[in-house]
Amino acid sequence: MVEVNIGERLKKVRLERGYTLKDVAGKSGYSKALISRIENGNVSPSINSLLKIASALDVKPHDLFLPAKDAEPTVVAKANRKKTRMDGGKVEVEFLTVQSTDKKIEPLLMSIESGASAGSELSGHNGEMWTMQLKGKLELTLGDKKHVLEEGDCAYFKTSIPHSFRNTGRGKCVAFCAVTPPRL
Repeated sequence: MVEVNIGERLKKVRLERGYTLKDVAGKSGYSKALISRIENGNVSPSINSLLKIASALDVKPHDLFLPAKDAEPTVVAKANRKKTRMDGGKVEVEFLTVQSTDKKIEPLLMSIESGASAGSELSGHNGEMWTMQLKGKLELTLGDKKHVLEEGDCAYFKTSIPHSFRNTGRGKCVAFCAVTPPRL
């Protein structure tokens, strides 16, 4: 028999998704103190409470009872990458891995046309980002500071800092980004 600590699983899921106790409390209708006590094993939640908390975490309740599993290895051919567009189609984001709830990091390839920007969809969440400029010139705004990244330049920052990207060059620019936890 596999024993599962529901409190530990709830906390792990909450942290993986970048949620605070306040976030979960607000979505579930329970207090931060109660959520914390459940996560720390001081209180066993009722089925109804567990259903509401699981919903607040965007997880299926039965997944909390399954043993933790590691993400399966995957290979994504270039032709099979999922893509999304922003800023009227001037910004393309390619997902370099398959979508999975087990993933802890989201590697992305971002292509931005000259003069276009990305950021409102990416800013102000809890997590971390690392980016490397592969082609062209990119203006990275972190809070109230602007940084110009040229080919080969890298940046690392907490994503809770409001941030945006803007192509200040003449042609398309391309950046590799790694975001945790996965957001898009």
